Amino acid sequence: MSKRKALATVVLVAILAAGAGLATHARPPAAFDPSRVIWSALEYRASKLGFSTTSKVSIDALPSGQAVLDFIDAGEFTGLAPRGEELWWIRVDSSLLGRDTATSLWFDPVRAEAYQAVQQTTGKRHRYRAYRFAEEGVFSLLRKPKDGEESQVPGHWSDSKTQAFPHPQWAGTDLLVASPSALFYILSVADLSRPGNHIELPVFSRTDVNLMKIKVVKTERVKVDYTLSGGGQGERRVRDRVEALCLTLSARPFDERSKSDFQLMGLEGDVEILLDPRHRVPLEIEGRVPRAGKVTIRLQGLTLK
Repeated sequence: MSKRKALATVVLVAILAAGAGLATHARPPAAFDPSRVIWSALEYRASKLGFSTTSKVSIDALPSGQAVLDFIDAGEFTGLAPRGEELWWIRVDSSLLGRDTATSLWFDPVRAEAYQAVQQTTGKRHRYRAYRFAEEGVFSLLRKPKDGEESQVPGHWSDSKTQAFPHPQWAGTDLLVASPSALFYILSVADLSRPGNHIELPVFSRTDVNLMKIKVVKTERVKVDYTLSGGGQGERRVRDRVEALCLTLSARPFDERSKSDFQLMGLEGDVEILLDPRHRVPLEIEGRVPRAGKVTIRLQGLTLK
């Protein structure tokens, strides 16, 4: 069976048997239902040690024929082609210490399978990186401006580099890959509604494939304070206490000899999430930031469809 024919929501548990190089995977869940997503935009803020960061998450659907116009060539790999007539798109815009970062992801809404991810940084640092997901692995294009090129579009930056990251290979195991930005979508559509529920997906982050495990460990009453808008309800301030779902997110490389390079909104290592069970969006995301320690990102705004 080829990678393209595998179900993109495979619940994949890779166990590298000592000395044998064997792997196995669990039973896949049902395909995701995109109609469970009831929001269109989220706003977050985090503050610590005199600095603050803001982020906005947007989600939308677009025709596959329009989406592929933005896809880069996959080099020596065979870039994945959309399965259906519609792809979904997530964009995360973040601002921190004079540096703005925009991350965009194109993915299949039924399988959460990634097709392309692009990250562009401007401000104190200029950098453009595109990841094109392919049957054989992930193809990367990195562009940086030379002196005097900062004001030009990334396509005109003359410092460029390509890399190819082949997928890990296991006998009899098909690999399907998501991207960290897809987490906001997955939390809205996956069966994560009570303690003990969990999901496992292979996720490509920067240079390596990790097994991302999300598990509901308990419920926790949390104070919320954010602006709710859209959905034909106007705009209002939500100040309340919510019985949220407490989730843990861990990411481990399939290759036990590698170090995890998983990163979500600047957070590294294991992450804790407080999920609103009604709107299916994170109320809080907590993890570690290099040189700053533990940081909590809190919901500031929620826009309904």
